[in-house]
Amino acid sequence: MGNFTNDENWAGRERLAGIERMLWWRGFVGRPDLAELFGVSPAQASSDLQRYQELNPGGMGYQMSRKRYEALPGMKCVMGEPQFELAVKLFLGGELVSGVGGDVGSDLVETVKLPVRPVKPDVERMIVQSLLGGWRVEIKYRGVRQSDRKSVGKRWVRPARLVWDGARWHVRAWCELREAYRDFVMSRIVWAGVPVSCDDSLPADEEWGRWEVLELMPNPKVGEEGREALRLDYQLGKGGILKLKVRAALKQYLRERMGVLEGGGERQWVEVEGESG
Repeated sequence: MGNFTNDENWAGRERLAGIERMLWWRGFVGRPDLAELFGVSPAQASSDLQRYQELNPGGMGYQMSRKRYEALPGMKCVMGEPQFELAVKLFLGGELVSGVGGDVGSDLVETVKLPVRPVKPDVERMIVQSLLGGWRVEIKYRGVRQSDRKSVGKRWVRPARLVWDGARWHVRAWCELREAYRDFVMSRIVWAGVPVSCDDSLPADEEWGRWEVLELMPNPKVGEEGREALRLDYQLGKGGILKLKVRAALKQYLRERMGVLEGGGERQWVEVEGESG
């Protein structure tokens, strides 16, 4: 029975996707690559390459002198959208991660390492248990704002959601002391007790349920060349307005991440009038 590449089978699609990644990012692929990466026989590797060429006839051509397939100038991807961060990890020996974690192990790639904001494991555990059970939990919190510093003692909260703002974890919780929803930076929770069950339901979180559109425009003070660079960065249309849909409760975090400064200044972006989503 001859070798056959079934592109509807998970393993077959993975090998075909691997062929495409090597062609797109590295520019070439050969049978030894597939044999080493997937542990298949030379015959199976030949079948995979033939099947990929059938699926993407304009994608690659065989170079006799090098005994390998090389990407053609007009190559398009048919197995999925190219993923830059995956390419960095696979071909450059490093790893770029949008979000949490990620270390780099290559001289070709480097990332800016922000200071670690550690959260106590016991605090993480109690918060997760509270979220899963819908329970109350007593915490001791150290805030930066004056209103938070006035209440440095213990308080009861009802965790509702976790939020990652791109730099640190927050727990959004109903604060029984303030009688309102508050976001608590988890690394600032000094202590968390054992969660306690409660029968009443959480109040409605109107800010969480309301979507808004944050509208940003390049700051006129960066000059025309600077504005054009920002328009290119974010593929802005003729109007030059960047519209970002966000929950009202998280709008401030998005402003901070985008470096927004209302009313002018030297920042890249200024905010224009938004709209409800």
